[in-house]
Amino acid sequence: MAIDKKSMIVEAAIMYYERNMTQNEIADEMKISRSYVSQLLNLARETKIVRFHVDVDEYSLRLIREEMEFKAKWPSLKRVYIMQSENEEFTAANIGKFAAPYIAEMISEASMIGINPGLSVERAVNCLSTQTIAPRADRRVIQIMGGFNSSNFNVFSEPNGIALKLGKVLGCEASYVNCPAIITQENLRESLLKEESISQVLELWNGIDVAIMGLGTVKNSNFFNLFPESIRKQILDAGVTGFINTNFYNGKGEWVSLYEDHLIGISVEQFKKIKNKVIICSGTTKSVPLIGALRGGHIDTLIADSIAVDELNRILESGKA
Repeated sequence: MAIDKKSMIVEAAIMYYERNMTQNEIADEMKISRSYVSQLLNLARETKIVRFHVDVDEYSLRLIREEMEFKAKWPSLKRVYIMQSENEEFTAANIGKFAAPYIAEMISEASMIGINPGLSVERAVNCLSTQTIAPRADRRVIQIMGGFNSSNFNVFSEPNGIALKLGKVLGCEASYVNCPAIITQENLRESLLKEESISQVLELWNGIDVAIMGLGTVKNSNFFNLFPESIRKQILDAGVTGFINTNFYNGKGEWVSLYEDHLIGISVEQFKKIKNKVIICSGTTKSVPLIGALRGGHIDTLIADSIAVDELNRILESGKA
């Protein structure tokens, strides 16, 4: 049984048996037919998910009730998966294993897969080899931002390193951008964009089905610290709270155009065309940029730990964001 269908069975069971909602109300909430709600409830009983209560033990670390509440607050989300975690060490050890089956299912339905760096993204990619992913002859992995011209990053934290590793796991071609994400000389950037091996990859950005991405933070992220000090000040003064790939946004989720003539990464317009924009993030530092990304509707699928979600809710309740 597919993961998404299992999720629907549990969600329907919770609404029907614990929230006392009618099947018509459930159909409206889940945007499915009433007859399909009835099928889901029958499956809940047949598979023993429902006995005398809603049994979600098979989901282990997954917090389905919290996911339902979170999605209700952020209706632009298509899917959300929240992993229960007590501390960031636990998250570091388990977020990859938690995310892998959901990533695998989304990849199985896609031919053009975009990817950018991030520790949680890296951990998920490292765990994908344990998953069964249907092969496709037309599948391709595509790096969606330039690399990092710094020795502070290990090979798999580099955008091209992660793209190549994912391609190897999936047994498909990986197209990478063999140039830095930040170009200090504007004329050099224009020349690089015309280079055939780079321009061919940039053209592929228009056809991405699913993109697996991290969420960037200002002040304490490696990528942000690659900018010259004067530019970092401009970014902070402009109210930027986060970035996805090389695109900045503020606390309201509005895109902020800065330093664009010096960056090589998927554009905002190309980003908007991606059918399934997946963000994997964890920890308290991701809460502020996550708020902006949710407000802007920049995420289709969110995979996060309970630490990030709890901190996000605390910030919103305090009125500080």
